[in-house]
Amino acid sequence: MKKLAWQIHASLGMTSDDEVNYLCFTYDPRVATNLGTAFTDELLTSFTRKKEVYYAIQWDEKKGDFSLNVPGVLDALRRFASQKNPVRILGFPAHLYKVIKDHDVHLTMPLDSWIQTGGGWKGFVNEEVPKHQFRHFMATRLGIPESNNRDMFGMVEHGIPYCDCSRGNLHVPNYARVFIRSPRGLKILPQGETGLIHFMCSYVTSYPSISLLTTDYGRLGSCDCGLGGATLEIIGRAGVQKHKGCALTASKLLE
Repeated sequence: MKKLAWQIHASLGMTSDDEVNYLCFTYDPRVATNLGTAFTDELLTSFTRKKEVYYAIQWDEKKGDFSLNVPGVLDALRRFASQKNPVRILGFPAHLYKVIKDHDVHLTMPLDSWIQTGGGWKGFVNEEVPKHQFRHFMATRLGIPESNNRDMFGMVEHGIPYCDCSRGNLHVPNYARVFIRSPRGLKILPQGETGLIHFMCSYVTSYPSISLLTTDYGRLGSCDCGLGGATLEIIGRAGVQKHKGCALTASKLLE
């Protein structure tokens, strides 16, 4: 699975031999060893050589819980901006956006820096910033080109990463198949129509999850960026109840 993820990111130009500083808006994996986001960040930081990795959501001994270390994040941003090494910012977009906006951050990150968000805006749907607006905002505040600002969608149960191309569209890799089904009767819908997302992948054999019908609405499309495969647009939750997970738990840290 790690090699599979590396191949997908390499095809998108996101692997490098550079020594990179990482700012991760996720849980410190030294403590949160059982969370899916901790594993994801360990994976995403393996696509380059690492200089420093700073995890923004840290364990607070006094509270007995995780908390977002905002002063530490601001310090890391300034420190990384003053160095020559490229910077990669990973994790929940709501955390990154709120820190940059609330503290009026204006910095210029080194050349070949990247942002790769994941986990969505769960818990902050009313404050969600459209992807194109988010990319432009970060470009003006951190000097990271919009083409180097990528979002990723994934599910622990599925194991395949769906990553943005340079134009901000999620592409379906050849390791998986994605179908859009009608919520009534589960008929497969044509490209462009919205329905329940059905993932299939023959690589997940450690538990019975080769075929996964989700509770997310989405639709398939196309992109002229030059990459193969259909694009996948995530519309949102189809259910009426919240599903607990890493991202939903982390969103509480901003309340």
